[in-house]
Amino acid sequence: MASLPTHNVQAYSDFVDEIVDQMSFDAPTSVGWKNFLKRQTVPDDPQLFANSSKDPLDKTIGHAAVLSRAMLLLRVATGSALHLIRSAGVSGDKLEFWWSQLGLNRGLWDGSKDRSELLDMWDDIAVLFDDIKTFRASVPTADQTFQMMGSKIPQVVSGLGGCERVAIWSLTP
Repeated sequence: MASLPTHNVQAYSDFVDEIVDQMSFDAPTSVGWKNFLKRQTVPDDPQLFANSSKDPLDKTIGHAAVLSRAMLLLRVATGSALHLIRSAGVSGDKLEFWWSQLGLNRGLWDGSKDRSELLDMWDDIAVLFDDIKTFRASVPTADQTFQMMGSKIPQVVSGLGGCERVAIWSLTP
């Protein structure tokens, strides 16, 4: 079994320094990554990471496991794409032709949307999580299947299953 970073803090710190130093980041970016990876920026893992390691066949948490894994993969992919876009010197304004039509066509908003309003889409997600809490409180645990969620709260399945929001947030600096 691999040892945890907390078992040998200095060895882990040296390992992080070595890896980040090989990335040729500018000084502020390098410091930011080192602080993040050494848990100086945020000491606790987001729930997303914990859920991604759960058994997807577990009826009580399987949906969160699958969604978490999908979100993590999408975030890595869009982060890589954003890096390429920035390296090419393309700004968020030059991508408006893409994200404005994507949001409109996928039903995320009606009419036009200003780039400064894109983070407002988080409010839609908060409502969906409230719907999940209500569902989980009203349906016996043994009956909480993905099929039942689809029939009882289809807006949640549709809303959380459509990862266009992540792409728009991630690719629109």
